[in-house]
Amino acid sequence: MEENTKIIKSKNWSAELCSAADMPFKFEYRGREILHLTPVSSGVIAEAAGIVRKSRIHERVDTLSCTFEYENLIPFGTEPLIKRNFEFAANHVKVTFDFDLRRPIALQRIEVDPLFLPGKWKNFCIISELVPGQGIPEIEWQEIGEGVQTLYKSSKPFLICLVEDFDGRILEIGTGDDLWRWSAAEKLENAHGDYAITAAETGITITRIPLAFNEKTECGKRNWRFKWYFAWSHIGYKTPVLSRKAMKLAPLDGDPVPDSALIAVDESKVLPGNFCFQAPAAERRLKKIMRSAAGKASGEFIFPGIEPYVCCSAAHLDRGNKKSLLHWDMMSILDFYLWANQQLDQSGSSLTVRADKTSPAMRLPSISGIARPVQRITGK
Repeated sequence: MEENTKIIKSKNWSAELCSAADMPFKFEYRGREILHLTPVSSGVIAEAAGIVRKSRIHERVDTLSCTFEYENLIPFGTEPLIKRNFEFAANHVKVTFDFDLRRPIALQRIEVDPLFLPGKWKNFCIISELVPGQGIPEIEWQEIGEGVQTLYKSSKPFLICLVEDFDGRILEIGTGDDLWRWSAAEKLENAHGDYAITAAETGITITRIPLAFNEKTECGKRNWRFKWYFAWSHIGYKTPVLSRKAMKLAPLDGDPVPDSALIAVDESKVLPGNFCFQAPAAERRLKKIMRSAAGKASGEFIFPGIEPYVCCSAAHLDRGNKKSLLHWDMMSILDFYLWANQQLDQSGSSLTVRADKTSPAMRLPSISGIARPVQRITGK
């Protein structure tokens, strides 16, 4: 381990945050490295040739979350910046990736955080459809064969990639809420997306290129931002049984969210009773319920029946001038879980968030993780 390597850890897992440009991040779970980032490349400029200007951990007093801030300067030509923000909470990490073009430059592609999952993996499941109104479909595991095998190849991003190793570790890698950014190439004549997941004897490689230009293309001054997340669990894990005294909160009772906050299937159709966590009106309603309940009682609280959905309402993103922008609310659900527990922690209370027992979402590490008591996180 390098002298300037920083570590964030909790029960059963740890993350190494390196200032080396050739491997800025790696993650270990239950005694084995299961994921690391490899440097991005635009075909013209490469992160591996950059200079790490910032590698900093920010800890919270309540230890419910921890963030890592990373910044790499490419010291050539227009000197673009590669920035990442990792937020650790419970059993997941939310990542914000920025490719900051401070001056115009001609590029061949824009790539986001290539991943390598070292070692042998047993099974996989890819949820690839980005359909508005879609919840999590049934999780159908497929066996990973011997030798080199293409698990996914498309011009469109996958929603979720699940992999399981021979010791029962399960890793979930998800595209962020900003699905419209990951699909931006669909609206450009000279570009396409390039997404691939390949398994080999040494591990699994995940390549995510939202914009691959047909020829070197001038890109103006702007910041390209993409979000993604990963979560982890172990086969055989069972959702803890809550105390009988746990207080159930009903988000749609009494003062329901307005129709504008419901899941939009298209420009004229919504799903009755199913709200998008990313809608500002839904967020306000949920926080109001949480504050009201916490003001009357203390202890264990539970939000049941939560389901992540793909939605197309541009208004949920405060972009009412657009007709439709594809997004999904998984990261907003994770955000709400963390926010609520940060508020409740001051009084010794806590919140868990759960999908229905029969929902495939409960078999995702991300959703099953927020159905557990909160975990403490430390950095050093």
